[in-house]
Amino acid sequence: MSNNQNNSNRATPLFLNKLLALLFCAVILVTAASAQNKILADGNPPLTDAMVERYSDLFEWSLDVSFSAQDRAAIEKEFVKYWQTGDENNVKAVLGALDFAKKLDGAGDAKKRELQPQIKQKIIEAMESDRSDTLNALLLGIYQRNQKANAVAENGGASLSALVGTWRVLHGNSIVSVEKPSGRIGDGNSMIAEYDIKPDGRVAFTFILQQSNYGCTTRIKTYKTGRAAVSGSRVTFAYEAGGTTQSEDNCNQKYNYTKKLAAEKETFDFQLKSENGKPQFCFASSKLKDCAIKIK
Repeated sequence: MSNNQNNSNRATPLFLNKLLALLFCAVILVTAASAQNKILADGNPPLTDAMVERYSDLFEWSLDVSFSAQDRAAIEKEFVKYWQTGDENNVKAVLGALDFAKKLDGAGDAKKRELQPQIKQKIIEAMESDRSDTLNALLLGIYQRNQKANAVAENGGASLSALVGTWRVLHGNSIVSVEKPSGRIGDGNSMIAEYDIKPDGRVAFTFILQQSNYGCTTRIKTYKTGRAAVSGSRVTFAYEAGGTTQSEDNCNQKYNYTKKLAAEKETFDFQLKSENGKPQFCFASSKLKDCAIKIK
């Protein structure tokens, strides 16, 4: 590796080491078993998707920002490059951050709240000191984008109040299949999803799916409640109490059941639009993209 390469890579380990040094005395050492994860690049240790997620979560918390799926993909791309090119300085920096994340797990919530502003300031200073580093520039860009989005929200942009109401997604079709060789036509499918968002942030989510084929009908209903929070152009639905899923099938008894759902969080990038005079709540994540119409 050339001297120029060594110099350009020095800043990233430096600012991460500052972060680790700042918190080393304030957290409790903990151990965690390594999970089996998808390997993104070979090495010692190999790079996994869980390592990328862990790193992203750490800096999302540290900078008090929201990372989009695209942000996490960009971080993953940088890490894969580190591992594939044998960039020892940056690999060590990443591993150091992940080791710190384990230690941070042992700190209580109160201690984390106390430390977060200090960490945030130190990281921003370190990133701004070397904007030529690719990872520094990436993280700084994410932070600045979130700051602009928050400023927009504070000045009349998207906020929780803009999402108050009942939003419905409706999809359906009349023909789903044809039985061969008889030519018998199957029945229809339909899906309805609703977000009922209250001014105080309470949200109730309802999902209903009906599938009908050759006289057999399956109906699935999911219902869960929680709270909604808006940060810039992102909305998070936290369903702390979980919910239930019910299934009914008039042909197969094994598909008749009720299941309790565990607590979960869903975060979406969103936009508010208007189509044919009707307000639309368009949301997207790495797994789902759709638009809901405001019905009341």
